[in-house]
Amino acid sequence: MPAAAGLGSSNRFSNSLVRIGIDSAAHGYVAAAIFGFGIGAVLTLLPIAWADYFGRAHFGAIRGIALSAQVLAQAAGPLLSGALRDWSGGYQLALECFFALALASVVVALLARQPRLGPPMAGTTRDTPR
Repeated sequence: MPAAAGLGSSNRFSNSLVRIGIDSAAHGYVAAAIFGFGIGAVLTLLPIAWADYFGRAHFGAIRGIALSAQVLAQAAGPLLSGALRDWSGGYQLALECFFALALASVVVALLARQPRLGPPMAGTTRDTPR
């Protein structure tokens, strides 16, 4: 999972870095292409990584919790960006904050380790609900 999550996180990291320096339409198209590649990678890799990392038995619950946190963060992003723009007079500070958060997500994803599972109960496997 660290490799898959790291790939998605590193793409968001690089896209944040690119967005800081946009000063033309061409740079905007490059940033949009990197963003699109990253979203495609994340939407494909995360469900595969979760199933591999945690097993399929509780995949729905894990996905529900993770996506709830994701939606809350996506809702907070524009509010944070707008507040920082009002405070600083531009979007540079907001982009730098998002860059730092993306960098932190790369580090956390690469440091993540698979949870230890207890011994399986009689008649169950890793993918069988307990």
